[in-house]
Amino acid sequence: MLGLKAQQANALELLERAQQEQLLRDAVQYLPPRDRLFMRLHFEKDLPVAQVAAAMKLSSNAAYTVKHRVIKKLKAHVISSLENKGDV
Repeated sequence: MLGLKAQQANALELLERAQQEQLLRDAVQYLPPRDRLFMRLHFEKDLPVAQVAAAMKLSSNAAYTVKHRVIKKLKAHVISSLENKGDV
């Protein structure tokens, strides 16, 4: 059986993870529709970038560019959100 400190640490980790997931969900809502579609296909549906490119009628290079830019936008939004809350 876990001790009280271990249970508290586990609960804190779960809370932090839930907060991180919420920040990411919020950030995704600010993406343009094409970027949200890319996120849904690649990260939620686990499609390889090549399949996402085909589905979105993009070249493979363009799809990788979209992926890079989406990740960059999400990071910027999450960091901005944390800074506004005073967590960074």
